[in-house]
Amino acid sequence: MPRSRRRLAAYVAAGTLLAVVGVAVGGVVGVTQTDAGRDWIRRRLLAAVTPNVRGRLYIGAIRGGLWSGVSVDSVELRSADDSLVAAAGPVHVEYALRDLLNKRILLRRVELERPVIHLRQFENGRWNYNGLFKTSRDTTPKQGPGFGDFIVADSVRVRGVQFALTLAWHPADSLHGARRDSAIRVALAGRTQGGAEIRRAGRYYNRTYRWSGDLDVPAMRLARPDSAGLRFQVARLDLDETDPPFRWRRIRGDVRIVGDSLWATFPHWDLPGSTGVARAKVVWGSDLPIRWDVRVHGDSVSLADVAWVYPTLPTTGGGTMDLAMHNRRTDLHVIEYALSNMDVRTTRSRLTGAMTFAVGGPVLGVQDVDVALRPVNWDLLRTFNGKALPYDFQGTLTGTVKARGGPVNRFAVDDAQITYDDAHVPGAQSRVRLAGALDILRPADTRFLGVHVQDAFVDLRTIEFLNPSFPRLRGVVTGSTTLDSLYTDVRLSDARLTHVDGPGAPTTLTGGGRVTFGEGPTPTRYDLTLNAEPLSFTTLARSYPLVSVRGTYAGPLRITGATDSLGLVTTLRGAGGTLAYDGIVNALDPRYG
Repeated sequence: MPRSRRRLAAYVAAGTLLAVVGVAVGGVVGVTQTDAGRDWIRRRLLAAVTPNVRGRLYIGAIRGGLWSGVSVDSVELRSADDSLVAAAGPVHVEYALRDLLNKRILLRRVELERPVIHLRQFENGRWNYNGLFKTSRDTTPKQGPGFGDFIVADSVRVRGVQFALTLAWHPADSLHGARRDSAIRVALAGRTQGGAEIRRAGRYYNRTYRWSGDLDVPAMRLARPDSAGLRFQVARLDLDETDPPFRWRRIRGDVRIVGDSLWATFPHWDLPGSTGVARAKVVWGSDLPIRWDVRVHGDSVSLADVAWVYPTLPTTGGGTMDLAMHNRRTDLHVIEYALSNMDVRTTRSRLTGAMTFAVGGPVLGVQDVDVALRPVNWDLLRTFNGKALPYDFQGTLTGTVKARGGPVNRFAVDDAQITYDDAHVPGAQSRVRLAGALDILRPADTRFLGVHVQDAFVDLRTIEFLNPSFPRLRGVVTGSTTLDSLYTDVRLSDARLTHVDGPGAPTTLTGGGRVTFGEGPTPTRYDLTLNAEPLSFTTLARSYPLVSVRGTYAGPLRITGATDSLGLVTTLRGAGGTLAYDGIVNALDPRYG
């Protein structure tokens, strides 16, 4: 063939090759660089994926060249009943094409705006994502790694995430009949501790936990052949939690998820007024409530961040403490918040020691109390009470409280030793040691449930200052008794009380009865059956100087009525003979009544 013809053939071949390459490049550009081409890819992708989804998948408009990254306006996944499982938008992803060709999903950068995830567990234990995707029945062994075996992201930025977890909810198994119905009404009204979100779902009930916030993850592993589970290195997490209600800020650390278990280590976290470190393990599944094991050290804890635990907890002040959060072994629905190494200052008071709050039962539980009052001002007790006390106590309480505790309507105290320094009466000091049970469900209506008072030492000047209708007795009263009923309408039993005022024989009274403390102009009323063992007229005369009898007399006393008009029936015998009386006494008048 002549050289000119060969040269012409070469030109034609080269031109044809260039044309083919040009057409191919033009086709690729047309597909990847135009809206029409990217929409064609979106439709082809949906056509390939949708048959494997038992629900509804939506993919919005695609932007970008697809060679090194892509942006999607929105993505939404719904279950077969059309309820939302996950959604996000816009989503931006950057990658290297060579990694995809090697069946590796290595994302250089991921940005998610407003992702929404809602995981829901039904009454039968199934989840809304179970069966959402059809699984392949191909049993042919895989030859080498495939897509999905390697998924790693170097930089993930999430803004405005909303995550919800809905679980089946049941009232405590111990509740039946009216008590169970009452617990359900309280739960549905959102009046549980922390305001748990509990809703009716047909014949059943659900409890929803919600989290929202922003997240920066410099390294994330979703799948890797040489590693198990998911792993996230968190540079910063700002999270608002509804149940319990916390506003976490600047959390950083490491999170690992394997199967139905999560492990987390956070060397730093902040709440609005608190900061510290934490580690946690969380387990779900197995048709059981979420199992928590969280350990937190609070370098600086604000009571405003944890006051949701109980309606009348103070919201000012704070301190340091360690917190262990876990499920109660005998009832996984109850979450216990165990405080230890506590040193808290609030409302002119300081408390140290340990105690545990139990949330999730029919009523709040407070247990394992071992607290020192260093000291506690009455301002703190007024805060706990939720309103003013019947009497204007002022001053401080020092001592220790050790209590097994329990539900606040049956709070068991093992040993409390308390000293009261009265600010109203300089030098007046009273002390008491007690054990028994209290109903403090409504602190303003505290009830004694068999409280044994021992080693009591009461300066009567304190009572006389607080209660003008109390008898004008000088000195102190010591002894022991058992208290029942409302603290403003108290029943006494097994009392042994001794009145001491100066030298000489004291008065000792045994027995019991009822004392109803009056407020304001209302006088205190008594209904007492006592025995004088003995009654010392010599000591009594120091308070009522016109009493002419001296010496000690023994016998029964029946006392009823108000302080200024006491009905007194007695027959006393002593060295001077027998003294009988059946009449009215005005114990407010230091002269005669």
